[in-house]
Amino acid sequence: MTLRDWRDGVLLGAALGAVILGAGGRVAMRAAALAVEQEPAFTIAGSATVVGAGTVTGVAAAAYFLALGLIPGLGRIVQTVAFWLGTLLLAVAIIWPVNVRRLELFLPLAAAFDAALQFIWSRRK
Repeated sequence: MTLRDWRDGVLLGAALGAVILGAGGRVAMRAAALAVEQEPAFTIAGSATVVGAGTVTGVAAAAYFLALGLIPGLGRIVQTVAFWLGTLLLAVAIIWPVNVRRLELFLPLAAAFDAALQFIWSRRK
């Protein structure tokens, strides 16, 4: 794996993280607020924070994905399971304390990110 692969992978993770985890997370937060009949509140700073956190999380997940590819003898299936399990644990840590509503709203975003990253990365070059 070259430095170019790392650069491309981390940039892909950042972009997907900003869109799926960041913007998607902001929409999920809005849905959670509506579900409990909370007064609507929107700030640019708050939304930027959520998108920034999604971007950073996307970079970390992409780096983890790429690092798993460096382990010799690690099969494709084991790599995929380790990646999905690791990002699932990261998602649960981020949404702690866990409840059903948070799982329903945020785990699909983590799954969409994982699937998009793996799909796009597998079709590069």
